[in-house]
Amino acid sequence: MEKLSKASIDITPGRFTILTIPYCSFCEARLDDLEIIKSRVNKNTEIDVLVCTSNTGDLEFYKKKVGKGVNVKMVKDLKAIVTLSNAQFPTFVFSDSTSMRVWSNDQFGTRAKDDIEHEL
Repeated sequence: MEKLSKASIDITPGRFTILTIPYCSFCEARLDDLEIIKSRVNKNTEIDVLVCTSNTGDLEFYKKKVGKGVNVKMVKDLKAIVTLSNAQFPTFVFSDSTSMRVWSNDQFGTRAKDDIEHEL
């Protein structure tokens, strides 16, 4: 895998990030977990949803679905996100100042959710 910088993929250290694509039923199903995660971890933990789209209208669906307290953004570099996720969505990411941890969509994010809840 090519080396990617957090800046090129818009991953902010200290935030839990879910990489999604529009109209993906698996991605949509994981959005419901975001409020559960937020309620179980440090209340100051930020959660981002990065949507792989160039259509701003696609962002509105996600914004309505997740509500307040979750940041929904369009990806800056689609190629970098596809590389990071191995083109599998949803993909879950957590980074700190020194490392980035990426969970594939195996088990539909259950491992990521469990790890994040435990670590934070």
